[in-house]
Amino acid sequence: MLKQIRMMAAVLAVFSTACATVPPEGPGPEPRPGEAPRPEQPVVPGRQAPPLRIGLIVSSTGSSVLEQYATLILDGVRVAEQAASTPQRDVELVVRDDGGTSAGAERAVRELEQAGVRVIVGPLVDEALLAAARARSSDDVVIISPTAVSDPFGVRNAYALNVVDTRGAEALGTHARRWSRAGVLYSRGPEASRQARAFIDAFTRGGHGRVTDAAFPAGATNVTDQLSQLREAGIEVLFFPASDREIQSIMPQLEHAGLDGVQMLGNESWVGDAARRAPQRVLQGAVVAIPLWQESADIAWQEFVGRYEAMHRRSLTNPVPALGYDAALLALRALTSGNSSVTDFRGATGVLSLQAGTVTRRPFLVRIDGSRLVPVN
Repeated sequence: MLKQIRMMAAVLAVFSTACATVPPEGPGPEPRPGEAPRPEQPVVPGRQAPPLRIGLIVSSTGSSVLEQYATLILDGVRVAEQAASTPQRDVELVVRDDGGTSAGAERAVRELEQAGVRVIVGPLVDEALLAAARARSSDDVVIISPTAVSDPFGVRNAYALNVVDTRGAEALGTHARRWSRAGVLYSRGPEASRQARAFIDAFTRGGHGRVTDAAFPAGATNVTDQLSQLREAGIEVLFFPASDREIQSIMPQLEHAGLDGVQMLGNESWVGDAARRAPQRVLQGAVVAIPLWQESADIAWQEFVGRYEAMHRRSLTNPVPALGYDAALLALRALTSGNSSVTDFRGATGVLSLQAGTVTRRPFLVRIDGSRLVPVN
């Protein structure tokens, strides 16, 4: 499901470039346009602590796509606001509209800082996140974009919740150490190369084993030479961090590559929509690393769905609000813990950690068994 959200985020980034370059005047609406005013919170006797304040930067004006994402994210953040409030302390949301521009994001950050906000959810796209992070007067203000897919490197306390990390590839590399000869089939694109390197480092740690590195040009659809190289090396296990397109174009070649008996290892694309049309002989028995396994009790997905549907009185039909929910709760955790380091947070979109300038998710290793996913111990 995270793969689906990242594809949505890619569309969002494309549309953001077509937005107006002039930010709207003044603060954004709270609540958003068309939303009924929120009822006043009842006064609770004994409530003494001041509210915890979360800043939210969304694009309530701009392109229609940005507005749709703003609505989805705000829906999720509202659920987090309600879930985190207690009889002793309220959570208060302070919303600003960036108009879908980097300049608007810079202005929104300055307004939120002046309002005393110390943690911010948003903006929604990579360029605006970087601009907002650089516009802070203090990098002690934590900023987490729920939908950006690239970390703003070199900027402290700024995170992209939707980034792809390498923990799954590392876990598969460790799992593969029960064999001595491994192969890696991957595109030379930056993302697949990162996954391949993480797998190789984990597999060969301490001088273990031998790896056959079979990279192919980004965009290639024929990997006959690479498959011959892997077959001749006598590999026992093969890691293929595939894109959805590669699942469709390359997976059928694996079926006829003479790799019978080789244990297949894959990433989350192996259990996505594209894999439904892939050869079942290749998929069956494969071990894959996924960051979000909705059936796991370690994940708060079902609780989020229940809270969302109870609050909004409608079914959850889009996964994007879960990113807003997790970003808000992570921001609050960073605020209340006194620092931005968060480890093994039980979120709706995975078991999350904020460390070393990035967001990571604990991987789940599962084996494909027909239509079922079976945990690998």
